[in-house]
Amino acid sequence: RVFARGGPLFRPRVQSCPPPAHCVPLACRCSGQMLARQQVSIARSLTAPGGCSRLKGRGAAAIRATALAPSPCLSEKESKNRYEDLDAALDSQNGCAVADAVAEVWASAETLIFDRSGRQLVLRTLALATPEQIHALARGLRGIMRVAVWSPHACAVLEKIVQFLSTQDAVECLARQLAGLGPALAFHVNGCQLMCRLIEYTAADPWTAALVDEVVGMDVVALCCHKFGRFVAVSILSSGRPEQRSKVVAALLSGNLARLARHRFAAHTVEHALLSEPLDRESRLAVELLRVPGAAASLACHPFGVHVVRALLQLPQAASQAGGQLFKAQRRLRKDRYGTQVADELGFTDLGAGSGG
Repeated sequence: RVFARGGPLFRPRVQSCPPPAHCVPLACRCSGQMLARQQVSIARSLTAPGGCSRLKGRGAAAIRATALAPSPCLSEKESKNRYEDLDAALDSQNGCAVADAVAEVWASAETLIFDRSGRQLVLRTLALATPEQIHALARGLRGIMRVAVWSPHACAVLEKIVQFLSTQDAVECLARQLAGLGPALAFHVNGCQLMCRLIEYTAADPWTAALVDEVVGMDVVALCCHKFGRFVAVSILSSGRPEQRSKVVAALLSGNLARLARHRFAAHTVEHALLSEPLDRESRLAVELLRVPGAAASLACHPFGVHVVRALLQLPQAASQAGGQLFKAQRRLRKDRYGTQVADELGFTDLGAGSGG
C-alpha cells in the first residue's frame, strides 16, 4: 500500500525501498542523478500551490510514491557497498575524504532522507557540519518539505535539523513551509514528533504559533484522546504559549474530565496538565477531579487513572484532599492491584482505620 491512515485523514506514506542509487561516486553520477532530480522536481510540483494539490485518495498517493521511487541504475548490493564506503570515509581521519563524503551525501540528500540507510548517512553528516552548512541543507529541502513530513526516515532528519538550527532558521526552513498542515501533522505517527520538536524549540515564533493555533482551534478533546495527538497536546502544555495552554485546559474542563482521566491516552494529557499548573494557586483541574467524594480512590484503582492520582499528590493545594480520600478508602485500595501500589507509596498500613470507601 502506498498510503496509510494517520488520524482522521489519509496521508501518503513514503515506502521504505531498497537503498537508492543516488549515493554513487561523484564521477559516476550521471543518469542516476538526472533521474533523482526529475523525481524531486515532481515532488515539488505536487506540493506547489495550484499543482496536484487537488488530487485525493489513491491517485495522489500513487503519484507521490512514484515521485519518490528509487533509481534503478544500481543494484541493491552495489548500493549497499557504496553506503559502506561512505560510512568508512566518514569514520576516517582524512579530512579530504570526509569532506568529499559529506559533499556526496548532501548532493543527494533530497532523495537519501527517504531511505533507512540514507537517513543514517545524512544524520552522521549533520553531526560533522557547522550551523551554516546545516542551514544551507535545510534551505535545499524546502521544496519537498510538505512531502518529507510523512516519511518516517525523512521526518527523523527534519527533527535533528530543528535541534541543530537556531530558532529563526528552523522557523524559516520548517514551520513556514508547513503552514496549513497543523491538524494533519498532529494526528500523524511521524508528523506529531516533528510538531513536538517545533513547539519545544520555536514556540514563541509567530509561524510556529500559527501552526499550533491550527491544532488548538480544532477538537482538542479528540486530540488528547488520540494515540499520537496526545504528544502534541503535552508539548503545548509544556512549551506552548499561555493562551494555547489555556485552550487545552479549558477543553479538558469542558469535556467529561472524570472519563478523560481514565482514558488510555487522554490520562497522559490530564497528568501533564495537572503538573503544568502554577504551584502558587489552586488547580482548576484538581478541583474538578476531587469534587465528588471518593473520586481519588476510584482513579487510584484504575490502570490509567492511577497516574492522575500520583500527579494530584504532587500538587500542594490538592495533596491533602486527595490523600484524605485515599486514607478513608484503604480497604478498597488493598483489594485492587493499582490501589495497593498507591497505598504502599503513601505508607498506609493500618487497615482497621480505613472504611470501605
